[in-house]
Amino acid sequence: MTPVWTTSRAAGLAALMTSSLAISCGLLMALKIPALRRVPELRAAHQALANATFALIGVHAVSLLLDPVLRPGLAGLLVPFAAPYRPLATAFGQIAAYGMFALGATFYVRRRVGTRRWRSAHRWLPLFWLLAVGHGLLVGTDAATTWALIALAPPVAAAAALAAARFLTEEVAPQPR
Repeated sequence: MTPVWTTSRAAGLAALMTSSLAISCGLLMALKIPALRRVPELRAAHQALANATFALIGVHAVSLLLDPVLRPGLAGLLVPFAAPYRPLATAFGQIAAYGMFALGATFYVRRRVGTRRWRSAHRWLPLFWLLAVGHGLLVGTDAATTWALIALAPPVAAAAALAAARFLTEEVAPQPR
């Protein structure tokens, strides 16, 4: 095992953890739970975890690019379905990264695009997160190991439960527009 491969695996697993925690914080804010309504630390944690996720995705990608065994090349790294290893599962991760970066960046222009549009776009983030989970499970070499499952299960399960709660409450009581 090469150091860049180990770095890529670690960064990928850490990105899945931090994205799951970021999604959880965002969903906790979106659910409008009275006790959490005015907790500035929740928003700060959400932003910090999202930024950490973006950094980890970058480390994951750069270390894969430098991998002397995989050798994906720029196209394999950046173009969905062009990867030499498990192209469909890899595309899940690429599309997830693009979606998360694009929608995460909207935070910085939300006043310009309007809060309603920003929130509407932001609602797609759990879908991209779900693609990232699929990518990790289908292409991750550690995905089926006991230690990885124990580490990833709590944040992934929490994010999935909160996403389900958010979408179920939205169906029952739609937000006024």
